Formats: sequence, C-alpha cells, structure tokens
Amino acid sequence: MRIIYHDDNDGRAAAAITALAGPRPSGPDTPGLNWPNLDWSGADLLPMDYSDDWTMPPVSPGEAVAVVDCMLEPAAEMVALATTASLTWIDHHASSIRAQELSPALRGATGIRSDEWAACELAWQYFHPHEPVPRAISLLGRYDRWDRGDTEAWHEQIMPLQLAVLSLGADPRTDLDLWRRLIAGEGVDDLVQAGRHIWRYRQLQNGLAARRQALEARLDGWRALAINAAGDSQLFESVWDPQRHDLMVAYSQMADRRWSFGLYSPKPEVDVSAIAEARGGGGHRDAAGFGADHLEDALELRPLTPEGRAPE
Repeated sequence: MRIIYHDDNDGRAAAAITALAGPRPSGPDTPGLNWPNLDWSGADLLPMDYSDDWTMPPVSPGEAVAVVDCMLEPAAEMVALATTASLTWIDHHASSIRAQELSPALRGATGIRSDEWAACELAWQYFHPHEPVPRAISLLGRYDRWDRGDTEAWHEQIMPLQLAVLSLGADPRTDLDLWRRLIAGEGVDDLVQAGRHIWRYRQLQNGLAARRQALEARLDGWRALAINAAGDSQLFESVWDPQRHDLMVAYSQMADRRWSFGLYSPKPEVDVSAIAEARGGGGHRDAAGFGADHLEDALELRPLTPEGRAPE
C-alpha cells in the first residue's frame, strides 16, 4: 500500500488527509461514500516532483495505491498503474484531466479529478464529504489554485500560512502529527502571524532578485521573462510587462545537474501546462513545471538592459 504525492504544500496536505482518513465509515448517516474500505495509515508515502528523474517502484497486482496532486509521467505509466493496482486518484492538474479524457482505465479510477479545487480540498471532500473543509486546508488550497480575488486575505492569511508551513517542512512521512493538528485547527493563528513576517521579507527579496537577475528569453516561440531562482510567479511582479512577455520562467539547477523549470502565465491564451506536458512535465493552465538535462534545451536567454528591455 502506498500514497504517491506531489512534493509541495498542496500535495503534502492531500497525502496527510489520505493517510489520516482511516477505514471508510459505515451506517445510515454516511451515504454515498465510495472510497475503498482501507486504512491508509500504514501506507508508504512517496513524494515526487515533475522536475525530478522519478521512477515508480514496482507495484503488485491489486495493490492499493493512492496518487494525489500528481500523475505518473508519461501518461502510459499512469494507465499501467490503473490497470495493475487498485488506484485512488485525486488531482486537479489540467494535464491529468486531459490524460483521463483519453483513457477509460484512468476515468474508472476511484477518487476525484477536478480543476475547481486544489488537491488538498478535493482529498478532504472525498474522504470527509459531510464535514466542512478545515481552515488550514482551505487557505493552503486557495494558495495552490492562486485565488487572489480577496487581496486582504491573500496577503494577511493565505500567503502567510503557505510560507509558515513551508518553513516547518511539513513532510507527511515524518510530520503527520503536525498535519493532524493543522487539520484540527490547532496553532493556525500563530502560524499565520509568524508567516506575515516571512511574507514581508519574501516580497523584499523577490523585488531584489527580479531587478538583479531577470532575463528575457524564448521558450517554444513564446516571449518569456526568466529568473535563475526557485520560486513562483511573485518573483516577477516588479519587472513583468504583459505587453512584452507571454510567460514567466523560474529555472534552477538541481543537485543531479538537471534543470528545473517553473512556468507561469496570467494570459488566457497561454497554456503552460501544455508546454510542460510536451517536455515530460505537467501542471495547471497558468502554473506548471518540467525538468531538462540542459538549460539550452528549453531557454534562449537574453539579458535585460537597465531600462528593463532586452537588447535589440
């Protein structure tokens, strides 16, 4: 029995919810619950990321496997898993939903695939359909699906909790009790307060990195703004120009010498999940990632002038 999860806050939260779900409730007050009657607390937890050279350990026929906030790549590996294992699949990535549409085996997996919610929110809905989503899970989910509609909530609650949980590591393999407390609401206010200080510092660092490191680039014909750093689209806010750029690329070299690429775009005509999927990665329409052996395999870089424009 194993739980495979995307190694970010959303995936870790979804994995923790799965591991803590316990056997399926029974009785007249729990209609419509359709997950396998399993106790996932004994499952092996296996993190993965689209930028990693990740290999799926062999699966026994009929083995219970939960895949949350991700899918195996290429899609043929996910189909093979669905036909071999007893698969529960909870995901919200556009690339996963596209893969499901092409495969009866994937469509038949138990779980939920929907782009309306983050994976941690979907996991809660799946395993606890009659209970409200805990505050911590809601805030982490709103970050992952980039819900910036409420500016005050974004800066005062969503970003602070996201950063505070990241600062703790929150690895469900070793910190499952932390997730149990977060789900119960314990210490959430204290983490939000601490996270506000982290967020203010992060904003200052983002602006400094953008001014010092931003380059213009081309990626599959798209006009890109690129920064050699690990981060999200907030790295680019001080130098992003929608008239000049189609997408943002945060790139960095990993310990194994491969390169990791995070792609972001607020433009509806740019589907970065399709760009990433074509390169062996995946993600959402507006945020995705992939890995490559060489930087030049993905990006054609050009420095910005002091005025923030690429030289002619």
